[in-house]
Amino acid sequence: MAQSFAMRLQEAKRQLKNHLLSEVADEVNARREEKQESEEQAVVIKGTDADQSGQTIKGLEKRR
Repeated sequence: MAQSFAMRLQEAKRQLKNHLLSEVADEVNARREEKQESEEQAVVIKGTDADQSGQTIKGLEKRR
């Protein structure tokens, strides 16, 4: 009986660990997506060397 309990306890711990790791993985993936979106927004704000619009940092710098 004690061995059965120990096996169930070990299985419960394994399942809990897997669940927690799954939650961490989901959080990491969400942060990666946010980072990618932020990097894309930064490119739009900064602009490129070819930008002449004045609506980006590079475009404004070229107007000086």
